[in-house]
Amino acid sequence: MKYKLEFDDFLPNCGDLFTVEDFDYNIRAGAFTDYDGFGELATNDKVSNIEIHPSTFNPEALPDWCTHIVWYNK
Repeated sequence: MKYKLEFDDFLPNCGDLFTVEDFDYNIRAGAFTDYDGFGELATNDKVSNIEIHPSTFNPEALPDWCTHIVWYNK
């Protein structure tokens, strides 16, 4: 099923914004797991509707516009 890519303004009180590099580091350090929450691909001020999970995160496969991840902790 295809979906339409949508962006919303990032709301700082809803999730935490990380650079892709910082998010990847936290996954490798064991700070984020699938049981902790999920993320959405983002820019520095917009969040998309594309959900990602630590177990399947691959920074090399991200779209060019994705510079950040918004992390929603459970």
